[in-house]
Amino acid sequence: MAKPWEIVDLNPDDPLKISLRRTLLGWMQEMLSYEPETIKGTDPEALHNMRVSARRLRATLKIHRDLFPKKQLRHQLEEIEKLITVFGPVREIDVFLEELEKLITEIPTQEKGALQWLVAQERTIRELHRKIMKAEIRQLMRTGFKHRFEEFIWGSLHKKGTSSEKRTTLRSNGREILPPILDSFLDRIYLVILNEHHQEPLHALRLRGKRVRYAMEIYAPAYHEPFADCLASVKEILGILGRIHDIDINLPILRQHVRQVRHFNAGMNDRSLKISTAGIRVLIQRFEKERHDFFLSLCKRFSQWENEQFRQRYIQSISAT
Repeated sequence: MAKPWEIVDLNPDDPLKISLRRTLLGWMQEMLSYEPETIKGTDPEALHNMRVSARRLRATLKIHRDLFPKKQLRHQLEEIEKLITVFGPVREIDVFLEELEKLITEIPTQEKGALQWLVAQERTIRELHRKIMKAEIRQLMRTGFKHRFEEFIWGSLHKKGTSSEKRTTLRSNGREILPPILDSFLDRIYLVILNEHHQEPLHALRLRGKRVRYAMEIYAPAYHEPFADCLASVKEILGILGRIHDIDINLPILRQHVRQVRHFNAGMNDRSLKISTAGIRVLIQRFEKERHDFFLSLCKRFSQWENEQFRQRYIQSISAT
């Protein structure tokens, strides 16, 4: 997941609205910086970075929704959501193709047929999703998405606040809002470790974990190394959850493709025309084992958090500054 741009003129002891304004405007510029390469489509990481940047903007707005006019906020979130929605299918296929193309180089020639068929199929689907994605990006940009966002941020966060709002800084606000966001993540862990194969709790935990990470990235300039260490631990957990999520998306596609190939083979009387499913089955077994190993790593890491009193360290990291 892309690291956010550093906002160079940010002072965590300025009023919160000033810090958020600078952060949101800077992160919008960051997201748009990836647009040309995302449209071009030759660098999957550009799309990934643009998607993450859009999610970070969405999270920042949602976390601080009380600072914005409701109707205007809803409109801005809807526009950002359009981008996030069209990025998703292309990114998921990019990750999947990387796995497939790596395996093709590792297996015997006679076992590559089914994988090559699947790669061609996924590339075709990817191009269809890319057309939708490019059209949505161009439509938003052509109709003034950047201008509307900047106008919204300046209009919402440039007004003089109350004396209480002026006293609230990035640093002081982080102490208020970060603990409950972390707790909403920690409270779901037990549901995950109870059942390795229950995907819904894992996905829900991953989404809450992303909110923790984005919130921490917003407030990271206000705190020091212990906070950065906590953020690194959260990133590690999200990396494990993300890999499990990728496998959960791709395994059904692989299993469906095995059925598709077998259906094709059933109609072939000439055995030489039949396609081996061995390569696909190898990848399925690899994914199943990898998922199990990642789940064990996840449980181990959560146990370490408990033993290391992660929550206490987290609270101390924002209290000692």
